[in-house]
Amino acid sequence: MIYELPSVDAIRTYHQKQICLFWPEHLRKLNPQTYFVDLSEKVWQTKMDLLKSILT
Repeated sequence: MIYELPSVDAIRTYHQKQICLFWPEHLRKLNPQTYFVDLSEKVWQTKMDLLKSILT
């Protein structure tokens, strides 16, 4: 095996640490602030290629 999966507790702890990095405006349930993500050129091109293959 190349990668040993972390335990569920380790995953939960990591998730809790990461979620704290978001601003409260992005986490609220009612009218959350939009969280914009920039795509790299390669990822954007892959997305466009996939959409093109589906639409044609």
